[in-house]
Amino acid sequence: MGVKPVDGYGEITQANAADIYRDIQTYRSLDEAQKRLVDRYVPNEEKDKIDYEMQTTNARENGRDKIDDAEKADEHGGQGGNAAATSVGMAVGAVGLMEVAKKGSILGLVSGFKALASGAIALACAILAVASAKLFDNGYNDRVDASGNADNTNSTINQQTEGLLASMDMMDEDYAAYQEETAVLTEQVNGNNSDLADLQVQLADAKAAGDKAGVESISAQIKAAQGADFSEQEEALQEKRDGLEEYRAMSAESEGVAGAGSSVSEFLKEGTPLGVVASIDAAILAIAATFCTIASGSSLIGSSKDFACFNFAGGAAGIAGSAMFMAATVLAGTSTAIMANKAKKEFECGSAGRDMEGHVNALNDMIEQQGAYTDETQGAYEETDAAALENTSEGVEMANNSSTSNDGKTIHTKPDDPIVHAPAPAPKPAAA
Repeated sequence: MGVKPVDGYGEITQANAADIYRDIQTYRSLDEAQKRLVDRYVPNEEKDKIDYEMQTTNARENGRDKIDDAEKADEHGGQGGNAAATSVGMAVGAVGLMEVAKKGSILGLVSGFKALASGAIALACAILAVASAKLFDNGYNDRVDASGNADNTNSTINQQTEGLLASMDMMDEDYAAYQEETAVLTEQVNGNNSDLADLQVQLADAKAAGDKAGVESISAQIKAAQGADFSEQEEALQEKRDGLEEYRAMSAESEGVAGAGSSVSEFLKEGTPLGVVASIDAAILAIAATFCTIASGSSLIGSSKDFACFNFAGGAAGIAGSAMFMAATVLAGTSTAIMANKAKKEFECGSAGRDMEGHVNALNDMIEQQGAYTDETQGAYEETDAAALENTSEGVEMANNSSTSNDGKTIHTKPDDPIVHAPAPAPKPAAA
């Protein structure tokens, strides 16, 4: 029958085994036969690399989740197109209103009917201007919210920077303790080896003297010494070595924070060019409002001329045109206020984004420093282990040399093995 295929992957092969192992939920749901087959195709070294990659990815995602506004910033993406798209209607409405009002201020003097036609067009343009002003910058609300939350975002970024700095102090403390504990363990190991060497000399003497009771007693002591357990000390050292991976995970998390902070910073900085566009539109609308006011007065003049000529329809049209221009003036003023306020807020967003960029840059710099320092500390652990291994190896050699009797036969209970083993060297980090 063979091993069952895996849902979503099919038969387990050399080509897909690593992908199955990387899919944590799927791998955990496999039966024993399936797991064993995956394990056959994925060596432990590759598993370590995959585990490290996944832990790093998770740490980055956790860091990114700490910045609340990152998702909204990513949703809006680059705002260059937004600036163009949302300002087209605004520009058309503002410029169109200004031109119509400007011409209306002249045409209104001619007749009431011309004033009415110009006023109607001006009012339509003013309505468009208000609608466009409200729609300007489709990321405006999220951008303003992100700006208002900038202090919290910067605080999160700063905390991550401070955490990395503190982690280097913690590394120093761990390494100092590691050196001290390694020295103690080395002394214990060498002491045990020295005791073994002495006991083996005593054993040789006892054998030579035919002291059976002495041989039994010394042999028991040798067996006890050879079974000396240093696992507790080794575990304590391994815990400190494993701490380096926690510091690397902290660095990966910080990369996620920095990436999210950079996204929010860029999103905020885009407020500056949008603020320029909004300022220009506000200025045009203000001018348009002025021309609408003038056109309203001109329309009344045109209307009075028509009344003077007993052209009552024209006179009424002029009054209606004047009212439309006045309505357009109010709407233009509303649009001006909206755009002026948006310009102010957009510039504030841009400023907040540039300030946040500084915090992000500081974090990125600290990430680089902490990463380099972690690598240096890793090297220091390896040097300490190498020195301890050399030290204990000399003790092992001394004890083994002392274990040979006068007739050249080895007399300790494990002639083919070192009496004790030196502390295990620190493992190198998995490849990123």
